Amino acid sequence: TNELASKEWHKEILPEIAVLVPSNYYYQYPHDYETQFAHWYPLYLEVFSQLKRTNLQPRLLLEPAIELENNGHLSHELNLDPEQHPVLILPRLKRITAVFWQKIIKYVVSGGTLYTSFAQDHWIPDWEEFFGINSDLKFGIPAERKWEKLIVKSTKEWGVFTNQSQFELAITNKDKDFETAYCPIISTSGEVLLEDQEKHPILIRQNHGIGQVYFSAYPLEMISLNNPDHDAEQLLQSLYKSLWQVHGPDSKIHFNGKDLEYGIWHNSISDRLKVMVLNHADGERSGRLTLPYLPAVDQLPSSVILKSQNEIEFILSAKNVLVMDLNTVGKNVTPPTAEYDRVLRG
Repeated sequence: TNELASKEWHKEILPEIAVLVPSNYYYQYPHDYETQFAHWYPLYLEVFSQLKRTNLQPRLLLEPAIELENNGHLSHELNLDPEQHPVLILPRLKRITAVFWQKIIKYVVSGGTLYTSFAQDHWIPDWEEFFGINSDLKFGIPAERKWEKLIVKSTKEWGVFTNQSQFELAITNKDKDFETAYCPIISTSGEVLLEDQEKHPILIRQNHGIGQVYFSAYPLEMISLNNPDHDAEQLLQSLYKSLWQVHGPDSKIHFNGKDLEYGIWHNSISDRLKVMVLNHADGERSGRLTLPYLPAVDQLPSSVILKSQNEIEFILSAKNVLVMDLNTVGKNVTPPTAEYDRVLRG
């Protein structure tokens, strides 16, 4: 709106969860024999979409390429800072340059949280030691289950998971599909958070320094990409949300609502907040906004309820926008204009 474009309004910078894209996505190394991976864009779109659907703010980071035609100089600089990006998502761990792999290790030891998922025939020599596992992998031969479904079970309460959480995923790797092959783990020194129906580890947490790494023995993102089951999406969303809930920064404002995207603007002069919510879904969605104070509002649309002293719940119809005008100091707020009221009520 024109009002938000004025200098007295400032958009709140929301903490970001980082997604690392390896350099061979955009740069072709002469030694890389496997350069025709057709699912690059759908893979990262899947990850980005699932993060957005859980109200997270993804930031894509490109691993610097070692440009051989430029005397081995890096294409750009990228520092992994746990303070700036406390959680780093690295789906399909296949290729990472040796130089940047050492930066990832340093990032974890210094307090960062890395989540990564398995990919068949990767080029990371010390990955088993770093992830705290002993595997039965055979290079060039994908491991596959003979099950119709992969049943994922939680072993404990963690993030949004309970010790009763369970997901069923259809197995689609019956034709020796390298992209959905799993990592057969013999033993692990880490903590198993998710396991399959035969109690084989799926998600393992290993501590390093003051940080931690989460390793998925199954390529969950590739499975979700090729899987029509609703549970595959639910599992990814629960996993990403739990990583952020456990290791993300503390926030004074909490927002929750599937498929909803939100932004917050603060007026430094009048101490007012404007919260704008967009429903990306094709159906109705509900959401909840929790504030560190009691908001003062003159009127709310019928779809919005002041649930408790600092909690607002709302229902938003498909592809619609909700605007909430709040006062952070308990004073009355000027009632929304007719245009705002129209948008609020949909």
